[in-house]
Amino acid sequence: MEKRKRAYPLFVKLPVWCMVVFAAISFSCDSKLETPPPNRKAQVQLISEQVLRYELQQSARAGESDASGLCVAISDGRTLTDPDPDTLGRLRARDRVRPASDCRYGRTLVIGPLVWVNSDEVRAGAAYLKAGTGETRLAYRVVLEDGYWRCVGPILLADPL
Repeated sequence: MEKRKRAYPLFVKLPVWCMVVFAAISFSCDSKLETPPPNRKAQVQLISEQVLRYELQQSARAGESDASGLCVAISDGRTLTDPDPDTLGRLRARDRVRPASDCRYGRTLVIGPLVWVNSDEVRAGAAYLKAGTGETRLAYRVVLEDGYWRCVGPILLADPL
């Protein structure tokens, strides 16, 4: 008795063939599928919060904490705004942080503007203002790792004489 091959209908063969071709093309390409860039406007508060946390840790290590605390603001390059209430609440849990609109004197850290290097790296400009002593300009590198923004640290800027 002769064994006959089973004939599969076209509606079964075609999808299987397409999946095989797609898999072969996908594996033959070395390029990685990139995630779409984050909504940049929505990321500003998250990035600013990480820079503020980094600076608060550094000032605590240097013994710069005082009774008046630190005033914080976010700059878009033109105007200063207070961080959103959720960010302030998280920062206040550990440190004496106040929005800049409530401050008349003392230390103020202004974050911004942000310069996007690529979809997962930002250069955050900053200015550290101390009453009576002037202003110090800073820049921080902030990267997106495992879905969370992380301030890596300050960027050393060359200042020509």
